[in-house]
Amino acid sequence: FQDENGDFDRWYVNFERYLGRSAIAYDSVDHKLDLIARPDGSLEWKDEDELVEAGRKGLVDVVEIRRNARLAAAKPAWPTGWEDFRPDPGWSTPELPKGWDQV
Repeated sequence: FQDENGDFDRWYVNFERYLGRSAIAYDSVDHKLDLIARPDGSLEWKDEDELVEAGRKGLVDVVEIRRNARLAAAKPAWPTGWEDFRPDPGWSTPELPKGWDQV
């Protein structure tokens, strides 16, 4: 993510389980828990309340998700090298082809 000046501000990590690719998308199950990681090394856990509620409903394994999230935070896959990327201002916004949402 970038700040209001377009400078790199943070990584946003969405914990999910990949299910595979369908005809129109990559499918996954959101594990509810998210992480904001700032360049200074600070971490902010997000949506812990949603994780707890999903666990209470039996939709996710809270202990496993928290364990995997802690492991990811301890050995991060960032920085990525894309932090200073800026798209060419002359590029147009791409459009999805007609029928992209048809199975």
